[in-house]
Amino acid sequence: MAKIWRHEIRSYSLAMTRVCSLPAALVTLALGVAACDFQRSGTASSPSGVPSAGPSSATGSLLGVWASGAPAGAGALPDPKSCTNFQWSITSQTATTVSGDFSAACAGSISIQGVAQGQLNGGTTIPLTVTGAATLPGIGSCNFSLAGTAFIENGNALRIPYSGNTCIGAVSGEETLRRPAPAAAPTPTPEPAAPAPPPPAPAPPAPSASADEIDLNQVTIVLGPNVNDWPQTSTVTATQAVAHNLCIWHTALGQWPATLFFDDPSTTVEGNQWVFANINGRWYGGAADWYRPGQACKDVTADTIGRDAFYNPSQEPLHSWVPRPGEVFGLMSSTPARAWPAMRTLDQRTNVVLTRWGG
Repeated sequence: MAKIWRHEIRSYSLAMTRVCSLPAALVTLALGVAACDFQRSGTASSPSGVPSAGPSSATGSLLGVWASGAPAGAGALPDPKSCTNFQWSITSQTATTVSGDFSAACAGSISIQGVAQGQLNGGTTIPLTVTGAATLPGIGSCNFSLAGTAFIENGNALRIPYSGNTCIGAVSGEETLRRPAPAAAPTPTPEPAAPAPPPPAPAPPAPSASADEIDLNQVTIVLGPNVNDWPQTSTVTATQAVAHNLCIWHTALGQWPATLFFDDPSTTVEGNQWVFANINGRWYGGAADWYRPGQACKDVTADTIGRDAFYNPSQEPLHSWVPRPGEVFGLMSSTPARAWPAMRTLDQRTNVVLTRWGG
C-alpha cells in the first residue's frame, strides 16, 4: 500500500495549484454596432442632472426591458467568440437621450454588466456608449467600455451587430432585442361557482433531465466505476484548461467529505477530476487526478493529461492522448472514484461540461 501511495502522490501532484488571474488592464469592446449579451444588473441607472423631457415623437417611447432570445441549451458548447442573452433596461428617455442598465454573457462564462447611454436623432439608429465590468467566475473582473449603434426595426426590435475584445479575446456576432408584449386587460372576475370536489393527489414529479453535455451511456470508461447513475449533486460553474492549470470550479467544491489518501493520516482527498476525450469518433473517459478538499486546479499539461493519469498501457487510448490546441473535450468532478471502492465516500458527481484545450 505504501508503494501505491508513493506512486499516486508522484503521479497526481496533490499540491494546490494557483488560479491564473485576469489581466488587470482596461478591456475595451469596440462594437461594430452594439454590445455583448447582458444579464440584468438589478437597480437601473440613468443620466444625472437633466430632468426627463419625454420621449422623442419621431422615435416613440423606448422605455422598458429589451432582451434577446434565450442562450443555447445545456447540450450545446458555448461559442468562445460570441455573446448572448443581451438585456437593456431603459429607464430614462428624453427628446435626445436614452439610458439604462446593460448586462451580457460572453464566451459562455464571462458575465458583463454596465450602464448604457444612447443618443436619439429622430431616426432609426441609436449611437451607444457603455461602461462597466466583466467578471469570470472564480477568477476576477476587469473594467470595460464600448461604443456602437443599435438599429430600430419596426418599432419593436433593436438589432445589434457587434464586434470587439473581451478579457479572453475577440468576440463578434449579432443579437436582436425585443420588449415583452403588453399585458392584456384583466378580465372581469366571474361569479363564484359551487365548490368543486378536491383534486386527486398530484402525480410524482418526473426525473430531472441530465445536465451532462455528452451522453455517458456512449462513453467507454478506462479507469473508475460507471458513474452514469451517480447523482449530480453539484454543478460546474467554470473551467480552465491551459498548460499547468486544469481547473474545475463547482458548487459543492470543498463541501464533499474528505477521506484519508490510502490510509495516510497526513493526506486527505475530496475526489477526482475526470476527463473525456473523443478519439477517432468515439468517447473515452476516466477518473484522473486526485484533488484535496476545496482544490479546483491541478498542474497538468497537454503531454501529461493522458500519460500520467492513465499510466498503464492497458488504459489506451487515453494513455497516449495529447489534446491539440483548441480541441474540445469533457471535464467532470466526483467524490473518490479512481481507486473505487477504496476511499469511497458518497458516490456523487457534477455534470459533464465541454471545454477547449488552451482556452
